[in-house]
Amino acid sequence: MSSKSKPGSSRISREDVGCAVDALLGFLRLRGKQQKAQLFQHDDFLYLNISVRRFRSTSRLKPYLIRLPHTLHPLDPSRTSLCLIADDSLADAALSTAANENLPFDSIIPLSQLRTDYVPFEARRRLCDSYDIFFAERRIVPPLSRLIGNYFFKKNKLPLPINISRRGWPEAVREACRSTLLHLRSGTCSGLKVGRVSMDQEQIVDNLMAAINAAVGHIPKKWANIRCMHIMSVQSVALPIYQAIPQIGMRIDLPPRETEAEENKKKHELSKKRKIRIHDVDFTCTDLHDRSEEADGDCEQVQTNDELGLKKKMKRKMEMVYFTNS
Repeated sequence: MSSKSKPGSSRISREDVGCAVDALLGFLRLRGKQQKAQLFQHDDFLYLNISVRRFRSTSRLKPYLIRLPHTLHPLDPSRTSLCLIADDSLADAALSTAANENLPFDSIIPLSQLRTDYVPFEARRRLCDSYDIFFAERRIVPPLSRLIGNYFFKKNKLPLPINISRRGWPEAVREACRSTLLHLRSGTCSGLKVGRVSMDQEQIVDNLMAAINAAVGHIPKKWANIRCMHIMSVQSVALPIYQAIPQIGMRIDLPPRETEAEENKKKHELSKKRKIRIHDVDFTCTDLHDRSEEADGDCEQVQTNDELGLKKKMKRKMEMVYFTNS
């Protein structure tokens, strides 16, 4: 992969990336001078953080390998430490092959030793922090996640699968050392290593441009899904190198917000209505009982009045019959 990106392949210019790298390196060097001299000087990594608009619905455990122009893990035992986890029957053969190919494998751990010596969490944590890159035989990768624990997931140091039974597996190890790993999990942010503090500014810019172009190709919807990009180290703030224009969706006109006086007035009127509704009934249960008795009395009085009117009518008819007969 060429160090310079093709025209139109990236929305980020090389000049903007160079300015961000210069500012970041200047900040780290100034901070290093202000701090006290330490016994061991650590060569910190530089990271590219990519934030997307929509996250993935499913996680991808296997990372993408992105080839960098300038390697972050030189095949030098003094600068890079590798670890290989293999089956007991292939551990000795893999150790001799790695020695013949000058691969910086500090140790090759058999699967039986991993099951017995690295059961406590503290032992697994020390194992994870002792090596830069882990490799594992392809056949033992499925049960390996249960044996190494969650600390390897948090540190993004899951063993990379290789086929030891093939002759070309040392070349696969070299290709992994020349590349950086892009982990796309079910989240909106992903990070990958793009350089070291000890590298030159041009080398870091070359790695950044190569990592940006390759990483965007693995993200769904490419640049349309990219929200922003930052470059940072473990001991620094994140410097932006790309910011997408916010998407403007459907506009919703909200009603004007009422003032505090109007809100208090409405609350007072509402509480007043509630008080009126509670106290508008001016009788109790005893009153209700008395009224029911009065209603019964009225009904009886109506009934007696009807009877008297009927008697009067009957009396008049009898008188009329008497007079007519006489």
